Amino acid sequence: MKVIILFWGLLTCCHAYSQPQEDLLICKIETEAQYPGGAVALDKHFSKIRYPKKSKKEGVSGVVFVQYVIDTSGNIQEAKILRGVSNEINREALRLVYSQKKWIPATQNGRKVKAYRKRELLFTLQ
Repeated sequence: MKVIILFWGLLTCCHAYSQPQEDLLICKIETEAQYPGGAVALDKHFSKIRYPKKSKKEGVSGVVFVQYVIDTSGNIQEAKILRGVSNEINREALRLVYSQKKWIPATQNGRKVKAYRKRELLFTLQ
């Protein structure tokens, strides 16, 4: 059985919030958070999916929607599954999110701010 793992591109939310007013959501960010090496490097990172053995054996596949925050230091925080497939596949999606390299943080008014990101990961067996 051949395993094909596809993933959908990065879905960016244009929301960030600054340190002093953490409840304030800003709709436009001056400079979006950037992954070192750009979109190509980020796609390469997410291509390193390890399809869970149990899910592979049971023929489980589908799309996992993940949301996470890139903090003011460029670290990943608050990753959560918005819509999942199975416990095993969801854990793999979170593993990939948390194993990303440190990002270059977003900025607003010359200050680093937190920014949300969403990602779709498609787990497919063929």
